[in-house]
Amino acid sequence: MKKKLEGQTAIVTGASSGIGAGVAKALALEGAFVVINFHSGEEKAKAVLAEIQQAGGDGVTIQADVSKEPELVSMFQHTIKQCGTWTFLSITQDCKKILFFMR
Repeated sequence: MKKKLEGQTAIVTGASSGIGAGVAKALALEGAFVVINFHSGEEKAKAVLAEIQQAGGDGVTIQADVSKEPELVSMFQHTIKQCGTWTFLSITQDCKKILFFMR
């Protein structure tokens, strides 16, 4: 049975822990390929990816400080190069609320 988000790519910032990790896991459970962005804490990001893969999902980890435009642009370029495009963007770190964008 096809999952709701199968064939779509989600970029989740701050996804190495907390709300971001939860958002990444939830999107992956629905079939999205998840780009797990982290500023620091590569091992935590890899652990989130491992959990996603153990549950049958897939994704990648990308280090980028999204407060710095060149790193943000690089993250998008890497995502587009690997996935062709992106469908969802979830910004969760350093926020009092979750910002969620659909393309």
